[in-house]
Amino acid sequence: MVSASLTALIVVSFIPNIWLFDIASQLRLAIAAIVLMCMPVLLILRAKAGFALALLGFTINAVPILSMYLDRQKTVEARKTVTILNFNSEFQHNNQFKLFETLVAEKEPDLVALVEVDKKWIDSIDETMKRYPYKKIYLVGPGMAYFSKFPIEESNARYYGKSHHPRITATIRIGNRQVQLVLAHPTTPKNESGYLERNQEISLLKKEVAALNNPKILIGDLNCGPWSPVFADLLKAGLRDSQQGFGPQPSWPARTGRVIDGLPIPPLVPIDHVLLSPDIIVLERTAGPSLGSDHLPVLVKLALPE
Repeated sequence: MVSASLTALIVVSFIPNIWLFDIASQLRLAIAAIVLMCMPVLLILRAKAGFALALLGFTINAVPILSMYLDRQKTVEARKTVTILNFNSEFQHNNQFKLFETLVAEKEPDLVALVEVDKKWIDSIDETMKRYPYKKIYLVGPGMAYFSKFPIEESNARYYGKSHHPRITATIRIGNRQVQLVLAHPTTPKNESGYLERNQEISLLKKEVAALNNPKILIGDLNCGPWSPVFADLLKAGLRDSQQGFGPQPSWPARTGRVIDGLPIPPLVPIDHVLLSPDIIVLERTAGPSLGSDHLPVLVKLALPE
């Protein structure tokens, strides 16, 4: 019964345009762990049919996960490198400013993108962020800000409809190149209406990103895992997932009790993204360490086209 239910859940997770099925697609890592734990029990109980069904479900579920370890870009020499830090600070429940400042001081990223920040957060990290001569801060709705070592030639903020979540488009001068930068934070799909709203926002985001010239970078908490059909459609805007070749790097939930009070659930879903035009090479990508938020920071090192 358990094997059949899990396998059915895995199968329906590939069906697009249905809220609960989309949620299932984002929980592939959790589903894989549950199936793996069930399989030894089924062997002990000599439930051959149940084991076979669980193995089938595990295999189907594993294909999109394992595919993320393939097709890593080749390392290139003599290109301008840029390090980006993407972090959802969850300002409502997180005042661990020093942890964030320590990471910035240690890693010295060239560009820092912050999602869900307020004036208190910005004021508290002000001294550390003075190392960045260029910055843009937008605190309407769930705040967003970015700090850059490179000149910002243009920056505009727009806001999604009901959620009033921000999205920022900017042009940054890196060496002799203009790089198109987009920061976004679509609605959380915590219910069906939120799911539909998020999809509309990502559809709009796709059109805006597709119209930009390369090289281009999309950063943010997209509230969408890499196995969602909605995410796959977003990549058609001429983007590549920076996780590709490195494997999935879950970033949420990163705080004990975030999902169930007192239960230490590890990060399960990669929803904090850095997406790139294919002419940008990903040299390194990591998620973590914990900075007090329910999201892990994502750090990527990129090689820009010549």
